[in-house]
This record gives sequence, C-alpha cells and structure tokens, in this order.
Amino acid sequence: MLKKRPTTANRVRNNVVQFGFSKKGSYPSKNPSTLDLEVSRMRPKNIKQEREKLYDDALRQKMTANLLKDENLRLKTRIHILESEVTKKERLVDELLL
Repeated sequence: MLKKRPTTANRVRNNVVQFGFSKKGSYPSKNPSTLDLEVSRMRPKNIKQEREKLYDDALRQKMTANLLKDENLRLKTRIHILESEVTKKERLVDELLL
C-alpha cells in the first residue's frame, strides 16, 4: 500500500518552479532583474527600507551560493568522468603497445 506524500512536499516542489527553476533541475536565468523579482517575492512585507535592502542582498547571495555549489558539483562530476575515460584510454594504449 502506497503512502500519500505530505502536502508540504508539493508546496516545496511548486515553490522551486515558481522561483525560476524548472523541474529538470536547470538553473534560473542569469538576468539580474529576474533575480530581483524572485527575491522581492520571498521578502516579508512589513520591514523597514534599510533592512529590506539587507534582506534582499542576503537572499540574493544565498541563491548565488547555491547556484555556484550546484555548478561546482556538476563540474567535479564531469572531471571524474573525464579522468576515468583517460585512464581507460591509457590502458588501451598500453595493451596495444605490448
């Protein structure tokens, strides 16, 4: 018997799509104005102007940090794959030379 997923899981999935991420796991557009719009949606409505700017900056930096972490992980994976291919080709060359 399958258990039904909690409604919070659906809400999280919908928020991810809402803030510029597609369901395929791609990155949001790099356009700064788009990031500004996304940050302004997540901001609480009842804070002072100076704190509002700090809040926006903090959110923008967190989003940028997450994007960079994801890109770093993707590049490390790519490096690992390429290194294994190089190792296989080196073994093949060694076998052919013997």
